[in-house]
Amino acid sequence: MAVGDLVLVKTDGLSPTTWPLARVVAVHPGPDGLIRVATLKTQTGEMKRPIVRIVHLPIDPLPDNSPANSTIND
Repeated sequence: MAVGDLVLVKTDGLSPTTWPLARVVAVHPGPDGLIRVATLKTQTGEMKRPIVRIVHLPIDPLPDNSPANSTIND
């Protein structure tokens, strides 16, 4: 998990299809150097959550030469 990753926030009592979407804005390692907590930015604000309550979404960034990144004036 790294800053900028897109994640879902596990929420008790909700179906996984309704878990909030968030962006990782900071990571907090434990004394052993492993990431244990992350600060997340959601649509409604920021929160800290333990890493076990976060689901990383496997989304690859678009390459720089992707048609989605080009402009009409190219």
